[in-house]
Amino acid sequence: ASPCVAGPASQRPYTANVASRRTVYVYGAKGHGKVIAEMVLACGDDLAGFFDDGVAAGSPVLSSLVLGGFGALSSIPPGSLVALGIGANAVRERVA
Repeated sequence: ASPCVAGPASQRPYTANVASRRTVYVYGAKGHGKVIAEMVLACGDDLAGFFDDGVAAGSPVLSSLVLGGFGALSSIPPGSLVALGIGANAVRERVA
């Protein structure tokens, strides 16, 4: 199964249908977060930016920027998608 499918496959032809693109933020801007961001882009979705407490706001990461740390997540529009891009299991468990 494709990692790009969320819901019935017939509803998500990502690369062919711009209307089905989603805006996704990634929490974690280092190694694992970059991998998650690449998956977001490969699925045809829009990468809106990163959040990371250990990387300065405004820092470039891939094709986007770090928008702030955990506290800045409250600034994104309601209903926005946030993918967890933290690779360290203990940290990921605390954040999730």
